[in-house]
This record gives sequence, C-alpha cells and structure tokens, in this order.
Amino acid sequence: MRHLLSVMNTTLRRINVQLIHCKAIVLNETEYWAANIVRRAGGAIFRTYLVDVQKRARLCEMRPSYSLHPLYTTPLVDDEDGSLAAELATREDYDVIYMHCANVDRLPAGAVYDFGEQEIPPTETRESMFRLFEHQARGNVVIEVPEGMAPQPSGKSKIPVHSTPAPLVPENFTAQAEVAIEI
Repeated sequence: MRHLLSVMNTTLRRINVQLIHCKAIVLNETEYWAANIVRRAGGAIFRTYLVDVQKRARLCEMRPSYSLHPLYTTPLVDDEDGSLAAELATREDYDVIYMHCANVDRLPAGAVYDFGEQEIPPTETRESMFRLFEHQARGNVVIEVPEGMAPQPSGKSKIPVHSTPAPLVPENFTAQAEVAIEI
C-alpha cells in the first residue's frame, strides 16, 4: 500500500511539472538594411530570435503566432575584429515580433537551434526561465547564419528567401511579410 501511494505521489508531481521548449531561429533580414551595409556584410544580414514554442499568441487571426524575441544580428561575412557585427549591434532594436507558427515550424533545420524541452523548477516561472534561455543564448552564441549559407568560392553566397514580419505596432500597423515557404 505504501508503495502504491508513493507511485501515485510521484505521478501527481509529474502531472504538475511545467515544461518550456525554446528554440533559436535565424531569419534573413537583409531587406531591412541599407545597401552599403549589406555590401559590407557580404550580401546578407541575419537576425537570431528566441522562441518559446509552447507559448502561442492570437493576433486577431485564426492562425496562432509565436513571439520572436531578438537576440543578435549577424553579417554573412565580417572582418577579423568583428567590427561590422559590432556596428550592427548598435543599430538593433529589441522589439518582439510575431510570426505564424506554421512559418516558424517549417524553417529549414539549418536555421533552427532546438534547446529541447526543459522542466521549469518550482522556484521559477515560465517568464524567468525564458529570460534565462535568452541570457544564455546571447552570451553563448548558438546559431548565427543558417547552415549552408556561408559564402561560396565564387564570392557569392546562397541566400535563403526568409523574411520577418514587420513589428506589430498599433499606431502604424503594417502588413506582415510572409516567409517564402510553401504551406
């Protein structure tokens, strides 16, 4: 009987366990940068975002969206000192943007770093755990440029067609740019 109660308590504790599942994703944001900076960057500029894939937002639409929290911006190519990356960092904003879940879920594997599901300790909240992942991903760069996007020997780079939606700001709402992936 004692063993049965122990198993039941363990099962009940497991039921109450909260999980968080974060991913870092990289999107091509070249179109949002000035032509002279894009040339210096080797033709492409990428932005890495952190996403909690278990948390979805509904923004007056039928399809749910993920909240994308910006981490850092990366040029396709940079000098040894990383001066262009440092310059890009000074121009970054940290506004959360939203993208349809289906578009994020269909990103190529090389553009996604999956942290996997993690248990949220009883002393933490989902938000505090997310901030911990965010801090970890900023301090220990996990993904900067999608796999296969390095410059080709000819000096040209193979640049994927992914773009981010414009931030949703009520006073000057703009239409979201869709990721160019067949649905």
